[in-house]
Parts: sequence; C-alpha cells; structure tokens
Amino acid sequence: MRETMSEMNSEEQFQYWLAHMDDALDEFLSRLPMEVRDRLDGSPESLGALEAWLLEKYPTIDAIMSDDEMSNLDGAARYVGEVYRKALGGRWRIRLDDPKYAYHGLPELSFLEKKDTPIAPITVVTTSLDRRTGKFLSLVFNGAKDLIERNRPRR
Repeated sequence: MRETMSEMNSEEQFQYWLAHMDDALDEFLSRLPMEVRDRLDGSPESLGALEAWLLEKYPTIDAIMSDDEMSNLDGAARYVGEVYRKALGGRWRIRLDDPKYAYHGLPELSFLEKKDTPIAPITVVTTSLDRRTGKFLSLVFNGAKDLIERNRPRR
C-alpha cells in the first residue's frame, strides 16, 4: 500500500512516498471529475479550482481525514506541494528528530537555505477546509512567494 502523508515515521517511508510522487498524483487526478481535472494544470492559478472542489466535497476537516478519504487528502496535499515547489523552487523534506516540532513526521517544503520557511501542504489543505474561504491555498502560496522573493539572495 502506498504511503500517505499522515503515516510517516521513518526516512525510508518518506523516500518511498517521494519516489511515488508522479504515480500518486496521476492516481489522484484520475479520481477527480473531468471538469476539475481539466483545470488542474500544475499552475498556481489552478489552486482555486482544487480548493473549490475540496470545499464542495468535504464539509469538514474530519470528512477528508476518514480512512476512506485519506488518499484524496494525500493527493490534494501532494498537488498543492508540487505546485508550490515547482513555482517557488522549494524542496521536500521531513523532520523526525523532534516530536514537539509542529510538522513532525509530515512531508514539508522548504524554500530558503538561510531562513527556514517550512510549509506542510497537508496542513494547508486541512486549514483550507476549516477556513472555507475558497482562496486559502492561493493566499498561502502568495504569502510564501512574497517571503521567498524578499529573502532569496539576488544573483
């Protein structure tokens, strides 16, 4: 069985999860209605279409956290993470060293070497379901983009 974001407790599981990124994204996209799938082109602008679908399908965070829906949560978080990573130049990582760390055991993205800028896409997705604005995924993306642009060394 493919690892999902909520099951990480070893570097080996994380590497397996990373190695299967493309297949997991393809599987996620194949489960979506065609009218949603056609709008998910990997661009930052497509985040609104994903969020609209999430809000329509899941009335609460608990609804997407059920065992039956965990693969959709993982797929949505992977999609969000890959959009952020490709557009902002980040890299995936996982921290397993500090159980008190906010994103302990969750795949996260980091964008700057000299200033830690972690974003855990699974928490962005679940928070979008809590806030229910329809603009949260893009809001976080734009905030990260602004922070990165202000702090990335000029070449």
